[in-house]
Amino acid sequence: EQLHHFASLTAADGHYDETERTFVLHTLPGVSYALRFNDDAADSHLYSAPIPLCDGETMIEQITVTPVARCKFRGEPRTFPAPKVTPVPSGHFDVVSRKYTIHMADETEYWYTLDGSDPVAQSTPSSRKYSGGGIHLYHEDGSPVTSIRLVAKKAAHFTSDVLDVGGVEVLPAPQAKLLDGGKLTVVDPAPGVEYRYS
Repeated sequence: EQLHHFASLTAADGHYDETERTFVLHTLPGVSYALRFNDDAADSHLYSAPIPLCDGETMIEQITVTPVARCKFRGEPRTFPAPKVTPVPSGHFDVVSRKYTIHMADETEYWYTLDGSDPVAQSTPSSRKYSGGGIHLYHEDGSPVTSIRLVAKKAAHFTSDVLDVGGVEVLPAPQAKLLDGGKLTVVDPAPGVEYRYS
């Protein structure tokens, strides 16, 4: 009686796509790949396309992949822990220094744009790395910054969602007049605006 030698499959390989936030498996011809999400033994799928890590309700925290093929032993299961998403940055406007200051966290980098485009976690003509000290709210020509958009990137994490903090809204110069008795009053004051004089 002739015995057939069944070869073993090598363990799967893959990576997480930062831009699309998907898991991409490096497939081989003739091999199928069984997937388990979040170590749920009862929930098994076959890989056919990149896997989104969030379906709107459930976030995939890890994916276990087992290669399967005819006339071969199953490959060893391999688990790919999913990167966490960096928390959305926060900050505050300082009207005295005329800057927007980001509240910085440890081991986290911050990137911003001033032209309304989405920032990315790398230097581009639009995307700038934040190094502290605040973002000036006025351009070099004196015009106000009308858009500040931020992202944060922690090591071994996905880049955060974009935070749109807007920009500077310049109030019109107040018009004032003197009343009888020398009292100063503002003409047509804007709602919610406090006026001071010296």
